[in-house]
Amino acid sequence: MSYSLFDSLLEPVFVLNPEGQILYCNETGATICGTNSRKLIRNKIPLAQAIRFEEPFEYLSQLSSIATATPYKELKFNTDTYENGKAQITIQPYSPRPEVNEFIVFFRDVTLEERLQKKYRAELEQKESYIDELKTARNQLELYSKDLEFIVRQRTAEIQDLNVLMKALLDSLNQAFFVFDVNGLCAPLYSKACLDILGVAPSGLNIWDVLKIKPAKVDGFKNWLFTVFSEMLPFDDLKPLGPENIPRDLKSISLDYFPIRSEDGKIDKIVCVGSDVTDLVVAKNQAEQDREKVQSILKMIQNKKELRMFLLETKNHLQTLNSEFTLLNADPTHNRDSILRILHTIKGGAATFSYNTLKEVTHELEEKMQPHEPTAASNVMIADLKKKIESESASITAFYQDVFGELSTHDDDNIVFNQSEIQRMLRLQKIEDVRSFLEEKLYFQPVKNLVSQYPIVIEKTAQLLEKAIYPLVVKNENTLIPLKVFDSFFNSFIHVIRNSVDHGIESPTIRSKFDKDQKGLLTIEFSIVEKNRKFLQIKYRDDGQGVNASHIRAKLTQKKIPHSHLSDNEVILFIFNPSFSTRDNVTETSGRGVGLDAVKYEVDQLGGTIQINTEVSKYTEFLFQLPFPDSNATGNTKAA
Repeated sequence: MSYSLFDSLLEPVFVLNPEGQILYCNETGATICGTNSRKLIRNKIPLAQAIRFEEPFEYLSQLSSIATATPYKELKFNTDTYENGKAQITIQPYSPRPEVNEFIVFFRDVTLEERLQKKYRAELEQKESYIDELKTARNQLELYSKDLEFIVRQRTAEIQDLNVLMKALLDSLNQAFFVFDVNGLCAPLYSKACLDILGVAPSGLNIWDVLKIKPAKVDGFKNWLFTVFSEMLPFDDLKPLGPENIPRDLKSISLDYFPIRSEDGKIDKIVCVGSDVTDLVVAKNQAEQDREKVQSILKMIQNKKELRMFLLETKNHLQTLNSEFTLLNADPTHNRDSILRILHTIKGGAATFSYNTLKEVTHELEEKMQPHEPTAASNVMIADLKKKIESESASITAFYQDVFGELSTHDDDNIVFNQSEIQRMLRLQKIEDVRSFLEEKLYFQPVKNLVSQYPIVIEKTAQLLEKAIYPLVVKNENTLIPLKVFDSFFNSFIHVIRNSVDHGIESPTIRSKFDKDQKGLLTIEFSIVEKNRKFLQIKYRDDGQGVNASHIRAKLTQKKIPHSHLSDNEVILFIFNPSFSTRDNVTETSGRGVGLDAVKYEVDQLGGTIQINTEVSKYTEFLFQLPFPDSNATGNTKAA
């Protein structure tokens, strides 16, 4: 006989020689003993040594006298890794060959079962008085056997009263109690709360109908039911695999399950308890909303200036959007690039400040605005989405005003001087130097004021795309630039950053394959260059996969745009064209070719230039040069 027959059994099995030493044990048996099977077999450890029984197990000392299978005996035991265990044990004699006697020990661990029984016994202690009454009734039946019929009627009435009382107790708990069997059929007994919580009386119905399980999932539920009643695994391990809640209008109903065991210890029925936790769920959701609101206020306080700029620009964008939609309604062939550019910019800003509703509605309208033959239904839907954007924007603005007061185009009319600046001004000897110093404070600001929200954009986009990126490296952040001149450009620059995180920086897995640091690196550097006039130069670089000109050429070929006469550098600049994207699928962050178009639009408005330097699998570098305005526009550019 091959012992491997016992290897797959879930219960411990041991094979002993006549001296009680272990000749074989399966993996489960070794686990109970707290060691491995090879050590037990090699050292011929006696079973009585590997497992310490709290009371004598006489069969182990009388193995040679065992001729037939011994009855199961329940014993308490301890091992090096198992305390306060309880098992049912039987020994079966076996002769693999003449004159060789061996003994198979079947070891059934009932520790968990006993603990569960104790648990349910504790729950039933409250009904002990009823059990005592039944015992008293039994004694009275024996004493009054001559009047058996009368006593039976009397006790029947008492039991009926008890059932009524039990039903009343169930109904008073405000929970849906009902019982079902192995076939999924619900018993007649159920609590009154089932009607309110479940919306149905379970009696005689299939459990999957009571729980409103979708037809496609009924077979899976039946498999769970079969597994539970077969006790292939402990009930507590299988319970979480059953339905935990049921859909019921606006209510939230949680479910729990408790086994009812027969005299032989097997699961006979299961009690299902349904609880209306709507108020709890609502409270949790409200707490989450309150937490998000607090976080929103904190973010508003930390980024007040950037948020104010976003709200003011959104207000202007919506006015432009109204004009564009007026033109589109008059002429359905009207170019939609401006509309898509505005929507993409609003969506990017909303994502930066975690205004998810505004972001989602804007994204939905962006999808609806893709070129197609307009229909009455689509026009109504577009108008409705546009109203939602306006309403959500107005709501955010109102909340801002509740916190900070009126939303003004002027952030603050007061100019703040710190102590060191005042001392510096007092040390100036010439009036021209004082004038230059004041003009610097009045008409210029450090560029860091306009990029403070970029780390948030990088963090949120990287988290969304499951990428790892170091904090943004900003060089020359104190470079002075004219007030308000470049605000719109820096707002649109968010699209360059999101594009860089999405298209440029690879996933940690891919970066590892190219021997790169798993975290991507983004760098932005500012400087003032002099040509025929002053320019703000912005050099932005990522160490990602670069821009592959051949991929762009493939897209141009697909779109039937001539490109054979263009250099790779000229071809790469197509990424700034309206509606151009190398992505075939549209995601929340990219795929429409709108974001970089918005950046180019702002550069063109300023009369600036764009240059791209890139190497595949190495890096991409954007070089922007934006001219300073004339002196009369900012007071005096000499301060820069």
